[in-house]
Amino acid sequence: MAKAHDSFRLGITVIVIFVLFIAVVLWIGSGWERGRKVEFVARFPHTLNLPLLEEGVEVIGFGQVIGRVTELGRAEDLHPLQPGGEPTLFLEVRGVVDASAGLRRDCRMVAEGPVLGGRGHLRVTHRGRSSDPLDPSQPIYGGAGGFAAALELIANEIDAGNPESLIAAVKLQLNPEDAASLIWKVHRSMDDLNALTGVVATQMNPQKKGALIAKIGAILDNLNLATGHLRAQLTPGAEDVLIGKVQRALDSVNQGLADAVAMLEENRPRVSNTLASIEHASATVDTRIADSIADELDTANSQSLLSRVHRSFGRVEQSLEDLTVITDKTRGVIVLNEVRINRLLANVKEASVHMKAAAEDLRRKPWRLLYRPEPGESREADILDAARAFSEAAGRLDDSASQLQALLAGQGDGVAVDDPELAALRAELLESFERFQTAERTLWDQLGGS
Repeated sequence: MAKAHDSFRLGITVIVIFVLFIAVVLWIGSGWERGRKVEFVARFPHTLNLPLLEEGVEVIGFGQVIGRVTELGRAEDLHPLQPGGEPTLFLEVRGVVDASAGLRRDCRMVAEGPVLGGRGHLRVTHRGRSSDPLDPSQPIYGGAGGFAAALELIANEIDAGNPESLIAAVKLQLNPEDAASLIWKVHRSMDDLNALTGVVATQMNPQKKGALIAKIGAILDNLNLATGHLRAQLTPGAEDVLIGKVQRALDSVNQGLADAVAMLEENRPRVSNTLASIEHASATVDTRIADSIADELDTANSQSLLSRVHRSFGRVEQSLEDLTVITDKTRGVIVLNEVRINRLLANVKEASVHMKAAAEDLRRKPWRLLYRPEPGESREADILDAARAFSEAAGRLDDSASQLQALLAGQGDGVAVDDPELAALRAELLESFERFQTAERTLWDQLGGS
């Protein structure tokens, strides 16, 4: 019974150990698959040299496996980095990663493969800085990495058919036919340098008259000749040289100064008397004339000439102000009584016309003041009165026409239709014309009745 009891315990122990072994194997083997998963979509352009990617390949990040690829496909869409371009064919990779990796929407991912070829994998090169987590609806646009990508990059840079490669840029700079190349500019600089050295060699040839060195030699020769002439002019002892003439001029100046000193010595009393007279005259002007002029120009002195002039100008200014007031009042009186003045002038003219006619009648027939005229003479007097009235009416008509002409001449821009002066002249002209017609009818009636 004791031996059977030990076998039971051993069996139980073996079973427990086996279960623990299976659990540990499953727990360790699952690795990253224990945590929460996040789906992602990555796209790789077909122009990249990608390694072999299959379903189930690892997604490596931070030195460990953080996910796997679950599906591979192809998609044609516009590249986000080339807006406005043509649609591009992409390798679309779908997979899942561990949520604890904290990948963001702008994370960067590359496809890498072994150096000698084989199955590749995806590597996360940057976690991303965006605040938004991974979203399967927003693809991640990745690139190629590893040794194959480096070889492709080197191949692209040494591809002579690619105009943007390094070897194409080097060939462009070494093309002597292209004006934008470096070697063409070096050749051009060397040609200019050769031409410059040729010009310098020509200018340094002393045998040519037009060369620079020949001109410098001629200038030095002329300078030597000028210095020789200058040295000759400054050699003392010769009469015709400059230094001899300067010495003679200085001798003349010294003689003149000596004569002037002698004249001053001889006429010193006269000069002293002249200076005394000038001093007395200036003192007189300063103490008498200048003081008198200053007194007359002193405005503080009420009896000075300048004060009187100021008062006179003040009175003139007051008189002008009074004259301005008088003219303003006179203009106001004339403006206010213009119609009355015109009527008064018309009456005066009419009275003068009547007096002139009466004087002419009395001068012709002075006896009419002494006796009563006969019927024939009365008839003759009526005809003369009618003729006189006709003449007066014609004169008034002429006066109205003259006033109208004066109004038109006084207003050069023309007279308005509603001008009050024009209306008054029009009414006066109509009245004068009616009087003229009445006098005309009266004159014809008298002449017809006689």
